[in-house]
Amino acid sequence: MLQQILARAGAAVTVALIATSATAQDAGDPRADAEPTSAPEAGAEPSTHRMLWRWERFNTFDYFSTAALGLTFLLIEFETETPDDPNWRGGILFDDGVRDALVAESRDGRDAHAISSDYLSLGTLVLNTFDSVVVPLVFDRWNVDVAWQLTMINLQAQAITGVLSRSGHHFVGRERPDLRPCQEDAQYHGLCFGGTNASFPSGHTSGAFAAAGLTCVHHFKLGLYGNPVADTAACTTGFAMATTAGVQRLIADRHYVSDVIVGAIVGLGAGVGLPLVAHYQPKKTDADKQSSAIRWTIAPPPEGALGLSVYGWM
Repeated sequence: MLQQILARAGAAVTVALIATSATAQDAGDPRADAEPTSAPEAGAEPSTHRMLWRWERFNTFDYFSTAALGLTFLLIEFETETPDDPNWRGGILFDDGVRDALVAESRDGRDAHAISSDYLSLGTLVLNTFDSVVVPLVFDRWNVDVAWQLTMINLQAQAITGVLSRSGHHFVGRERPDLRPCQEDAQYHGLCFGGTNASFPSGHTSGAFAAAGLTCVHHFKLGLYGNPVADTAACTTGFAMATTAGVQRLIADRHYVSDVIVGAIVGLGAGVGLPLVAHYQPKKTDADKQSSAIRWTIAPPPEGALGLSVYGWM
């Protein structure tokens, strides 16, 4: 439940930010286009920030796509219901073997791991938010530009994660492994019959791995702590928390291992793949944009034909 509350809050923040910042991609320090290690031009005022954003900025398409993702998440979350009857029951491949080996034997054990997985998933989000907002603002002379870019990337990645995860819960409708034990004993653990058919994928795992992936990419690209050892430690800590949370979802008997694996893949795709492919790319010059533009023209048709001819080239 904690993960669902966090996802809903994140989506609401996404929509609010998008609604008030349609032109924010043009804001920020214009000197951020320069390499951090390059000397300032003659007569130019030197930067007061340790970190400079030197990649492609969040643009109009990014703002609108993130808003659309946030709205899609809200529609799935509040306008659709998880199925009353499961569309998918039981384990696949090695699901049952892993479940037999890992599920805690006592109710206290299952409850403890469920609660711990809540806090660990939340912890990855707190770490990611702290590094993306507090570090640039407090420890880099109120670096609003970098804080803004990182925050928007985080929101976009978590919006994608939320849409994919909740789509699985609402439309795939996999029965949780704890349903039958709960039917036999309503005291099996404290979460009996909560989200009965929302097992696939593991939302705790997807959200935690997305946050951990974002933390790693931001640290390695920007050197947020200014020390390679400290930056590596932050990355390692995030992934250790995310991995532990995923394992604890198995021990608590809330998910099959296939749910956790798919959740981790979803999170890594959004938290690592998205920022590397879409955002941490060299800033395009005017010449680059012109060379990559699609050109087209309308011309008379070939001799003997009727109509018009349209020609396009890159």
